Amino acid sequence: MSDTTTKADPSSDLLDKLTSKEIGATLPTMKTMPVGEIKAQFSEVLEKVKQGESFGILYGKKKKPVAMIVPYIDSELKQERRLGILDGKATITFSDDFKITEAEFLGLK
Repeated sequence: MSDTTTKADPSSDLLDKLTSKEIGATLPTMKTMPVGEIKAQFSEVLEKVKQGESFGILYGKKKKPVAMIVPYIDSELKQERRLGILDGKATITFSDDFKITEAEFLGLK
């Protein structure tokens, strides 16, 4: 398995876009492999992906990046999102005589 960590084609911007800060996050340096090597060593590649590594898949004579294999992030492991920018920072109180029907609230009346 070749451990190429540089881009095969400097003019290719696919990996540049995927690793740039423009998308909000940077990806770690990824190994790239041609399709044939990925096919021949698929089990080994999957084991490394399970360990957290990412692989770029190169295609054609010019070895142009066409896809990525990245570790799956289980949604249960993700932190729960906090909704609203003022969550926990502001309070709303209503007076005791405040009354509104559901129809009025929904703008049906």
